[in-house]
Amino acid sequence: MIIGIGKGPLSYFAWKHMSEYVYRPLYPYPLFYDAKRDLLTSKLAYIDYLRRLQVKRNEVKIAVYPDYVLPHESRVNLSLLKSIEFIVPIHSLEKDITIVEELQEMGFKVYYGYASDKR
Repeated sequence: MIIGIGKGPLSYFAWKHMSEYVYRPLYPYPLFYDAKRDLLTSKLAYIDYLRRLQVKRNEVKIAVYPDYVLPHESRVNLSLLKSIEFIVPIHSLEKDITIVEELQEMGFKVYYGYASDKR
């Protein structure tokens, strides 16, 4: 199991005291990156999300991949993100498995994530 902690007071605390958990699956921000609020602003918000991820690529280890965005249609150079592992939210097995397969073909390590909302 991987535990990701988004940006906030808890992530700072976990980051500060992380030396106790070096070999445990705890990933506080900035090691774990998810900006869901930003992604919900528009259909093309994923472009800014992925570009911000490119800027933080030396800090981020695991990130949530944007919902419903096929890698070959992303309009962003994903090869710059090769050091990042992605969690792909699964809303529908038929559609979202394609995203996982494309990312894996590009050489990314991918985890399946439970999508708790319908968005």
